[in-house]
Amino acid sequence: MKTIKKLSTLTAKILCLALALCLALSGCAKPEKQSDLQQDAIPPKNSDIEEPGQYQLVDTITAVLDNINEYRPGTLGSSLKICIVAFSFIDFSQEDAASDTQTFADVASGYIAALDDEHLQYFKDNVGRIEEIAAQLFNDGLESLLPRLDDAGNPQKHEQYDKEKYDSLMGVLKGVLENF
Repeated sequence: MKTIKKLSTLTAKILCLALALCLALSGCAKPEKQSDLQQDAIPPKNSDIEEPGQYQLVDTITAVLDNINEYRPGTLGSSLKICIVAFSFIDFSQEDAASDTQTFADVASGYIAALDDEHLQYFKDNVGRIEEIAAQLFNDGLESLLPRLDDAGNPQKHEQYDKEKYDSLMGVLKGVLENF
């Protein structure tokens, strides 16, 4: 079972890296011929320069998805572990990088496609658990979660959370999951 989990995680990471490479290479296509005036006004794009931070973003997204995929309920300390998983997603939703929802959707699609049926079901269930914790955060406030968060090692990065940012990213993730 552990071998299958490691293989599916490895496959998902390989797919994410392949997607990142495709995203990086998509900017390398030669543009259609422009007029001489436009060509002089726009400096040529150097296709050898990678977009800064793109690989880091893919790695961060993959890490968040790994956290969701690897959580299993019913294990020792699972109520604390799901807080860590939930806040890895909630915290990421608050970052500027999370506004790149197209990259998030692309990486999530590749990642989720690589999951077998059992891991896909765990992933879906874990997304539901994240939603429960987020609902408590946004309805009852961070203070309602502090005892659990403190026991979990205080995994949150922010003192305040923007529900719209969370809802936006969760909507993208749920939209991707609808295809599976």
